[in-house]
Amino acid sequence: MIYNEFMRRAEKIAAFLLAALAAACWPALAGAKAKSEPKAVILVESFLKTPVSGLPPGQIDAFLKINPDALPRRLRDPYEAKKAQLEALRKVYEIDNRGPRPGAPTPKDCSVPLKGDLDLVHELEIGGFQEITRQEKDWIAQNTRCSQKDLMCQFSLTIVQRPKTRKKKPKTWYLLHEKDPLFMLVGMKRQGQVPQGSGSFGESSFPTCR
Repeated sequence: MIYNEFMRRAEKIAAFLLAALAAACWPALAGAKAKSEPKAVILVESFLKTPVSGLPPGQIDAFLKINPDALPRRLRDPYEAKKAQLEALRKVYEIDNRGPRPGAPTPKDCSVPLKGDLDLVHELEIGGFQEITRQEKDWIAQNTRCSQKDLMCQFSLTIVQRPKTRKKKPKTWYLLHEKDPLFMLVGMKRQGQVPQGSGSFGESSFPTCR
């Protein structure tokens, strides 16, 4: 009886010591894991958890320059969507405050479609983009005298392309950010209205390229 009681107490003490040791080591282990993560992964995870209004302005450019192929697969679509959202909002801000910038350098790769599937499209929709049809895209281009490249580089047109695979046919999605001034043209198109005015920025009731 005495021996059994002694063993039960010894087991309780050992369990308590192990729990205490684990609690003491956990912060160090968590810190070690954080240090082992690449800086890009830490930055992306931080940005994905933070609303746009709360992002640190000084780190946005660093975020936009990250190579998505270097990220874990689970972060690639969310990163591409957040990047597209930030770029779209920056373009909207520039249009609202300064209009077009004559002679401004065209951002590199601004007209390159994103490679992805419905998962990426859904991530973009979470970030404020809405899908439009190819016909609506072409109608906008016609009424603004903007090429597809103009729409992608000066505005928020974002194209997602799914390459052909053994199980899926190729597919293309067209999206515009809901804050883009061109989005009002989508509404006009869907309501059967015809835009009025012509000319460059500031000379018509809707944005144009030339």
